[in-house]
Amino acid sequence: QEEALDPAREIVDPHHHLFNPVAEPRGDISLAAKVVRHLSPGVRESLMRALLPKAGIKTFGINSPVVTRYLAEELHADFAGHSVKQTVIVEAQYVDKKGGKPEFFQVSETKLYYDNSLTAPINLPHACVCFVDLRLGKDRVAAALAKHKEANPNLRGLRHQLAWHPDPLVFSARHAHEGMSRTENFRGGLEAVQEAGLTFDIFVYHTQLKEAADLVLAFPDMQFVLDHVGTPIGIGAYAGDEGRKRARKEWEEGILAVAALPNVVVKLSGLFMPVCGFGYESRKTPPTSDQVLADSFSYFQFVFEAFGEDRCMFASNFPVDRVSMSYGVLYNTYKKVCDKLNLADEVRDKLFSQNARRFYKLEAN
Repeated sequence: QEEALDPAREIVDPHHHLFNPVAEPRGDISLAAKVVRHLSPGVRESLMRALLPKAGIKTFGINSPVVTRYLAEELHADFAGHSVKQTVIVEAQYVDKKGGKPEFFQVSETKLYYDNSLTAPINLPHACVCFVDLRLGKDRVAAALAKHKEANPNLRGLRHQLAWHPDPLVFSARHAHEGMSRTENFRGGLEAVQEAGLTFDIFVYHTQLKEAADLVLAFPDMQFVLDHVGTPIGIGAYAGDEGRKRARKEWEEGILAVAALPNVVVKLSGLFMPVCGFGYESRKTPPTSDQVLADSFSYFQFVFEAFGEDRCMFASNFPVDRVSMSYGVLYNTYKKVCDKLNLADEVRDKLFSQNARRFYKLEAN
């Protein structure tokens, strides 16, 4: 852990998750959590390899914290001296089949996050991004969104994960397939999201960025946010120096295509998931913020220059990125990125809080 830099700087964390997989219906994650929770680390790792899909392990790490309890108390403790004032929670593979029809399977997740926001003394999250399967088409999605809004007055957006890749080592989201965002039903579902006044979080890999740009182009009056700087892949076919160089070139082209569209902003987050290939999750000693800065600065610089100061927001993606480093090291890295870019105080405030508040319609508390 490191002492927090610039500790008075207000932070809105616009992308995190909360998990209690033993008590919540989260598919493979819940199964693994129930089996390994009382085991020693060595036995636990062996069973995790047997229980979880190989792609999930390569993408999120064998010791991914998503199979353990991570609720508001754990997140709050992770802030580690950084002045986090508000947070936005994003859906995370929750499937409650007691909810009735498939379009209502995630309503209880959205309700759960509202209940969390009312629970003293921590009272977070302050806004929610839900999931509805957009492949169900406009009418069914519209009906589901009405239920989600009723369940959580803090609902601000929707994410249907688009992340898909043919490489068996790269995780593909449960509700994703090749070219999904171009299908009639998906776009009909997205029309319902737009008509409900909600934003859309785009989670794709770098190989899908031009497809993402096509989607944004089709909805010029809707507000989008690109999650995790477009998730440049650094494993499988993109592992090693040559693979990383090829990924970087493809990623830069895709980032420029998305950044050219004025109705999309970007979350500076998720770059340290194992799928991006930095390898921090397998180190015996966690990295320092100086080491992370040296490895990653050029990525943040490229995205910042492509999108500009009004369309970027730092986010944690915790606890997913926790497999690689602590919250304190992550946010110290972000603050050092700002130092290296020589950003003025008012620009830093945009990246750490103001842009997130504007996008997700949060009032300063």
